[in-house]
Amino acid sequence: MAGVFLSHTTSDKNFVYRVAADLVDQGIPVWLDAWEVDLGDNLHTKIYEGLDSSSHVLLFVSSKSIESAWVRKEIEAALAKEDQIGHKVLIPIILDRCKLPLSIAGRLFADLSSNYTAGLEKLTKELKLAGALDEDIPLAKRLIPLRFRRVTHLDDAALSANVKRLAKKHGSSFKIDRSQLVMIEEPECQALRDRMRLRLENIEEDPYFSEEFNRSFRQRYDDFNARQNSLYDGMTLLINGLANNPGSTIDLGKSAYWFSRECRSHLAYLLWSSQNPDVKPLIEWGKTESLIPTSDNHSAAEFYGVDSVGSFYVGPKESNLESHFFSWLPKSSRAYSEFEKHQRPMKVWDVCSFEEREKYLVPRMIASLLRDSGSPVTWDFADYLICHS
Repeated sequence: MAGVFLSHTTSDKNFVYRVAADLVDQGIPVWLDAWEVDLGDNLHTKIYEGLDSSSHVLLFVSSKSIESAWVRKEIEAALAKEDQIGHKVLIPIILDRCKLPLSIAGRLFADLSSNYTAGLEKLTKELKLAGALDEDIPLAKRLIPLRFRRVTHLDDAALSANVKRLAKKHGSSFKIDRSQLVMIEEPECQALRDRMRLRLENIEEDPYFSEEFNRSFRQRYDDFNARQNSLYDGMTLLINGLANNPGSTIDLGKSAYWFSRECRSHLAYLLWSSQNPDVKPLIEWGKTESLIPTSDNHSAAEFYGVDSVGSFYVGPKESNLESHFFSWLPKSSRAYSEFEKHQRPMKVWDVCSFEEREKYLVPRMIASLLRDSGSPVTWDFADYLICHS
């Protein structure tokens, strides 16, 4: 089985992505074309394969979708499947005030147009009762949504719950590929990405065009893509490293939150500042973020929400400084006060709390590893030293 198939029109995609992520958070596997169809695939073939192998079809009904010829075809395919297997699989999901197509007008439906939370709870309950949780979906087909609030704040609780559920089910064989991570973008973020691409495609017509501007903007575009890749790669490393590591005291959600927050700050500011200032209205999403949120002691302290920070190097006991990674720690930390007192390297276990390892050391270690693939990785920091930079 492929899970629960989501039939919708492109105009409703932002709302549908929200529902898809909420269902996955409840352990219900979904089939969504944007998440399942790769470059080179035949779109029609893949969609019909998804329809044929899904246990249920959620039809998102809106004033826009009922006009879609493709959605009507998906309805016909779902109804044909019902005739073939002898029971109902199609569930209408109402997004706004519109009439249901006559072919499904008499069906019970889930209404998400007025009370989203209540409607989602009812839908989730029905799907679970119908056995959606029990479907045998291969680990490689499971998806893990990454959702952010207020631009940079990862929903780490949902991420942790999803990963724990999958790790428990698959045991020591648990390992994901970065392609299984799906970013649930805010509409403003997607709009800024579209503006960035459009400006690059028409760079020679840009009122600010010059050879220097051309080079600078293309570098900015490349930097955005590289940082986006680093976000996916880093999150994959964190999930695979911590999900099935019973000896680690590091909380996946907390480390993922701080690692992704720094990445998203870079990405958000790059997008916001890439707008043509003459195109109104300007999109404000990302405006308050910083291109380099931890570039110095002051900005790092502001980013981490502490009064002040000091800089440190962290690495294996028997190694040279080149294999150490750079990190910040609050000046209120034990590590800072102990180093000020003794002026010598100290064991991480002796002076850094679990919370400090999760918030500062692990995210900075992953960032260092992505810049230099030869950097060592640890999840417990046994025999690791920390020294003032």
